[in-house]
Amino acid sequence: MESPFIVNWYIGKTYHFYKIISFLKYIFKWYSRKYVKTISTLQNTGQRYRGKVSECR
Repeated sequence: MESPFIVNWYIGKTYHFYKIISFLKYIFKWYSRKYVKTISTLQNTGQRYRGKVSECR
């Protein structure tokens, strides 16, 4: 038989771990959305710049 203290400690640990994971997921989702937006804007500006360069030639 495991003592209730160990069970509670284990549940607390897993709950804490789950909270950290969900928090990281949230941050990652927000960050990746921002990152994707930044990449798309960079690609757009790069394409515009390349288009201007080819027009100048």
